Amino acid sequence: MSNKIIINGIDRVEDIEWMSLDLEKGSFNEAGELSFIYRKIGTDWTPNPADEVTLEIDGVVHFGGWIVDPEVREIDQVAVYSITCYGWINQLAGIRINENFDTLRQTGNQIVASINTDYLTGYDITNVDLPGTIPPTYVLDDTSFVEFMDDICERLGAIWYVTP
Repeated sequence: MSNKIIINGIDRVEDIEWMSLDLEKGSFNEAGELSFIYRKIGTDWTPNPADEVTLEIDGVVHFGGWIVDPEVREIDQVAVYSITCYGWINQLAGIRINENFDTLRQTGNQIVASINTDYLTGYDITNVDLPGTIPPTYVLDDTSFVEFMDDICERLGAIWYVTP
């Protein structure tokens, strides 16, 4: 079994208390939150909010996200961090969309491409395939990105997920 916890591109699995690892599922059965204990022994890395984290088990990515709130305490002169990470889907849920689409002759792909260009800096959702069309007017009034994707995929008979 090959396990990795990659933080900012470096595997830190040797410093993690593996039994402390807790992976919670969020919406859409996606990995919503990851927490674990990290002991700072023989390393110069200090956990910081926004550090990027990936959990890989046997070569399969099970979580991707970022550290939100590392808490530190000292035990036997060793810094011990309780680390909580949020998955990428949590960040996408915070993106709010305000658009009024005249969807006549527009496919789901065209609408998603427009949202990708206008709202998703740092993300790429060009792998979404929604060739069907939706009703003539499609209004997004302070709608979260997650709600938008749920709605448009339901209308067009598709599913979606976040890949870290």
